[in-house]
Amino acid sequence: MPITTHDVRQRLLDSNPEYRQLAEQHLKCEFELEHLVTQTYWKQEDLEHEVMLKKTKLYLKDRMEFIVARQYRKLPH
Repeated sequence: MPITTHDVRQRLLDSNPEYRQLAEQHLKCEFELEHLVTQTYWKQEDLEHEVMLKKTKLYLKDRMEFIVARQYRKLPH
């Protein structure tokens, strides 16, 4: 059975502290965004915080995918 990127991600979560930390930070940003969205009234700071969270999430996801790609290339196919 071929190894998928999902398999690589799971292995990295189990064995790579950097990847695990990035994933935890990404999840934290997601929770903060979900909480922010539930607010009925937004201040300017909330809008700025939303943009910052989205940019941070994107950066973290890019870093995670870079690690996955690097690891995936090392595996025999």
